[in-house]
Amino acid sequence: MANEAHEFTFEDFRIISTHFDLDLKKISELTENKEVGAKLSLRHEYSEEINTLRLFMKVELDGEETPFKLLIECISHFSFSNKITNMAAVAQVAEINCAAIIYPYMRETVADLVRRAGFPPLHLPRMNFVEFYKSLHPGVPPVESEC
Repeated sequence: MANEAHEFTFEDFRIISTHFDLDLKKISELTENKEVGAKLSLRHEYSEEINTLRLFMKVELDGEETPFKLLIECISHFSFSNKITNMAAVAQVAEINCAAIIYPYMRETVADLVRRAGFPPLHLPRMNFVEFYKSLHPGVPPVESEC
């Protein structure tokens, strides 16, 4: 059963920054999908006045075997049905639920940008955002109670 205190609506997704850096010395090296180091970071801002959440997601790609570096940052907006006063609950909802909603948009953006640069599409790995949250917040118990 869903917790009505955490009920929210996905409002918007936008790319706010993109940087693609091509190493011309390695341009012929990416002819098939190779391991690329991917770093994902999250940041959120919750506005109690208007009961909305902004989630920023940044993906950085680079690797010894790839001819490029890529940095993409997006912002997404979510509105909540009820006021949330527990900031730990806000962080958990933002970094698990909201992040899981926008990650496919980032995967698509990365694959498309790399393909348009003339390389095979690069697909980011699937993510378990519950485990990702636990790795970012070790020892923090999940918020189960009402907000």
